[in-house]
Amino acid sequence: MKLESIKKGFIQIYAKSFNQEEIDRLIACYKTPIGQSSIEKNTHGDK
Repeated sequence: MKLESIKKGFIQIYAKSFNQEEIDRLIACYKTPIGQSSIEKNTHGDK
């Protein structure tokens, strides 16, 4: 599966699940140290 196709799928899921304010807050959270830690742990497992 191509990256663009994956991106489109995520955009559709997030658009159905969250309003713009919620998405903006999620983005802000993911930019914080705890957000970065969460991304790392959720994408790489228990390494």
